[in-house]
Amino acid sequence: MITWQRALSDDGSLKNISDVTDAYRRVHRFTCFGCNNELFAVLGKQRERHFRHTSGCICNPETYLHQAGKKMFVDLHGHIDSRQYD
Repeated sequence: MITWQRALSDDGSLKNISDVTDAYRRVHRFTCFGCNNELFAVLGKQRERHFRHTSGCICNPETYLHQAGKKMFVDLHGHIDSRQYD
């Protein structure tokens, strides 16, 4: 399984690598949820499609997955005020 399947696009949307076209990739930039560094969309035909960090970047996959999950939840359900559960 590819770890970096989702990224935040510069238009504010959450992008799954399977939804990124070559045309979209040419005009948009992508950011990692875990480390806030730039990601590149790899759309090759020999390897599985994925987002890749720049060289030398250290990113914790657990942080990335946690932040991506939070973004997906908010996109689906809207902002939740945690104070209502105190």
